Amino acid sequence: MEAVTHYVAYLSPTGRTRQVARVVAAALRARGGAVETLDLGGEGRGTDPAEWMAGARDRVCVWVGSPVYAHHPIPQVQRFVGGLPVFPNGRAVPFVTWGSVTSGMALWDLGAGLAARGYGLLGAAAVPAVHCTFWRSAAPLGAGRPHREDLAQVESLVAGVLEKLRTGGGFLDPAVLDYQPPAVRVVSEGASLEKAKARMPPRAVLEARCTRCGACEAACPVGAVALDPYPVFDATCTLCNECVRACPEEAIPFDAEAAMTRIRGLQAQFQETPAPRVFR
Repeated sequence: MEAVTHYVAYLSPTGRTRQVARVVAAALRARGGAVETLDLGGEGRGTDPAEWMAGARDRVCVWVGSPVYAHHPIPQVQRFVGGLPVFPNGRAVPFVTWGSVTSGMALWDLGAGLAARGYGLLGAAAVPAVHCTFWRSAAPLGAGRPHREDLAQVESLVAGVLEKLRTGGGFLDPAVLDYQPPAVRVVSEGASLEKAKARMPPRAVLEARCTRCGACEAACPVGAVALDPYPVFDATCTLCNECVRACPEEAIPFDAEAAMTRIRGLQAQFQETPAPRVFR
């Protein structure tokens, strides 16, 4: 049987999805798998997926990871999935990390997108993570996540996927990834990153503080910041706040206390247990 090449692509503004992706890649390599990785927020930003996989043979398994923002994957990841080349024997595994509020419809979004490109789903995972808004908090939401037990579940998923590839095991129905109760599903279906951005004041810079050092531009994982001559933020901004965290002069206003209060309220509303959801 022809060997399978695994392609692991992810976008990880604050590092938690990267953490999971590295566990996936390491577990695959430890079991003898051929692995290519692509950080869509690093050197791989803007990469055409067809070019990335240009050397692939017929048997491929694509692992695609995204954090959950506004109930869905980051739009850049969704667009990447929509551009994946079609392989007759293509297989895929979507995975998401979520900041202990709700995983929304993100895993279903990725799974449905991969299935639409002709990829048979061999597994999927939604992994809880520390919420990216709480970097200044002494008691962050999802503190320490994903922890060792969470990542052990990811390693178990890898083992299960490899066993399916070896034995010709069956595919997941993408419908199983639509696991939210009806009330949460309604909210998720009506949510989007664009709507979340529309409810917030436009991102701006306090020019009296800004030294135009470029730290915000360098920190942005999606290339949404440019100096002109002060930082400006384009429509691709994902509200990850990496620019806020990177600014040494605190020149990018952000009301962290108000944001954390709102997010804790959402956690109470959705009441989703912060535990891994692993589908095999």
